[in-house]
Amino acid sequence: MSEMTQDAVLTALHRLVGSPLRDVGRASDLAWFVFGEPRQVAGPAGSTRVVHEHALHLQCPFRLSDNTAVLMGSHDVYYPADRSSSSDDTFDWDRQGANLLDQRIEEVRARVERDNPVVEHAQADPFGGFRLAMSGGLNLEVLPVTSFRREHWRYLRPHSGEEHFVVFDSDS
Repeated sequence: MSEMTQDAVLTALHRLVGSPLRDVGRASDLAWFVFGEPRQVAGPAGSTRVVHEHALHLQCPFRLSDNTAVLMGSHDVYYPADRSSSSDDTFDWDRQGANLLDQRIEEVRARVERDNPVVEHAQADPFGGFRLAMSGGLNLEVLPVTSFRREHWRYLRPHSGEEHFVVFDSDS
């Protein structure tokens, strides 16, 4: 982790404490989690769009679990949604709906809508990893695993115009 301290990570993540998890999704191999209340912001050509108070964009290994199982993990994106089929050379992990992560995201969305989990606690490690504990036994664990310069994750407040808090490794 470069120029970021464990305390800086905790300071950023503590802003999530008390916020409800509202939605999850992905764009290519980036997973996103949004928290807090929806806000309308200006979009292109005078339009408006809805964003939430807080967002996490993850580009490193993660898992979302409860007290009984891993509900979804970052590497689920590389496996077909239909796990019963044999290996298929035509599998395109990046096509929306084709992979296991997309399937798990839909299951998690239903749970989020039903249970309204709220962030209760944040922990960070010295390498930019963290754990968010939420009500209902949900835990989001994020684990940066590269030793070269690469963005691992970012925290942002899309409605605010604030600079993003970005965690990355630097070359040693």
